[in-house]
Order: sequence, then structure tokens, then C-alpha cells
Amino acid sequence: MIEDENADSPFRLFAYGSLLFEPEFPEDLIETATAELPGYRRAFNKLSLRRATAYEESFDAFDLPGGHYRRDGKNLSLALGTEASLGQSIVGGLQIYPGRILGKLQPRLDRREGFSEKRPSRQNGYLRSSVELMRRAQVVPAITYLTNPDEACIWTIGPEIDVILRAKILINATPREVSSGLARGLDYLQKTRQELASIGARDAALEELAEAVRSFDGPWRARVADL
Repeated sequence: MIEDENADSPFRLFAYGSLLFEPEFPEDLIETATAELPGYRRAFNKLSLRRATAYEESFDAFDLPGGHYRRDGKNLSLALGTEASLGQSIVGGLQIYPGRILGKLQPRLDRREGFSEKRPSRQNGYLRSSVELMRRAQVVPAITYLTNPDEACIWTIGPEIDVILRAKILINATPREVSSGLARGLDYLQKTRQELASIGARDAALEELAEAVRSFDGPWRARVADL
């Protein structure tokens, strides 16, 4: 666990995916501010069992190659992660918490992001990492969860999976009925786009993915409406 020298010191977390719209302990948040993580770009590059949807409840519209995207009667979804990319940056939210809640916040975040220091690194979907953000032309230290770049990681998909296949994976995993619960499939994509739009930001990769989804005729098109 990350230790703070002073329990009164704030804990800074960079959110770039579901944490933007599903923060942990929102009642304890002191502030959320716009910030950028240099040297990375967003990518739906993580297979997600947590956000999977049962066949009978999902659109389940496409037969996908290899059988890698179905498990235990569910269509696996994708979650947002990071890819190293020189010259690019990720716009997201700097979430500031009081240091006194780190004892409950850190384990919750680790579980959510599938990270544990007690197992081999390749089994971790994300790596808890110290990063430097840019906020109002100032460098701000923070913690975030970066995609595990280890090619042996079983949860990471690589650039060989093109935007069309990623769109199909998300469509398959989307519940047919809109729900207020955990965002799955296209609802995850759309909520991230909406959060970014609320701060005047757009992510080119997310917009390309939304356009790929809309290229397939079906009821799911309404779930990624233009912003």
C-alpha cells in the first residue's frame, strides 16, 4: 500500500475511464479538476469480466473469432486502459481525496483495477503507477492505473485488434435494456465521452470507436449518439 507521510496530505488520483463517472467514495472527494497525463493515449485494450453481460441480456449480435470474448455464459466487455504514445496526452480528472481515507480507498481501487502486489505482474491487468500530470501549466504528482504492457498479460488486447472488432466486442456486451447500474459495453464508452464533453474535451480514439459502432445498423446505434 502507498503510504502518506502525513495523513492530512491529499491523495491525488488520475481518472481517465470509468472512474470519471463511477468514482470510489464520491462522498469523500474534495475536488475533481481537469488534468492531462503526457506520453499516453486512451485505448479500449482491456478485456473485462467485471463488465460482462449474459448472452440472453445482451445484444449478442456478432460471431467473433477465436472464442476469446465469451466466458461463463457471458459476453466479455472491454475497459479503457492506456498505451504509451510519445507526443500525445490523456485528458482526464484529477480526483483529490483526504489522505486519512487512504486505508480504505487504496484497497478498493486495487480490487477494482485488478491489481495486487502479491501475484506475478503479468496477472495484473493494470499497474498502480506514480505519474506526473499537467494542470494549469504546473506539474502535479498523482497515482493512476496504467495498462500492464507485459505481452503475457492475459487481459490485454493489442493493436492487432482493430477498431471494427473492438466495436463488435462492445456491442455484444451491451445490455439490451438501459440500466443505472455498472456501465457495460457501449454505455461505458458513451459515459466516458459525455464526461469528457462536459469539460470541453474530445478523445479522437473514442470518437473513432463510436463511429465504428454507428457503422453497423441496429438498436445499439442510439447508445452512442453524437454529443
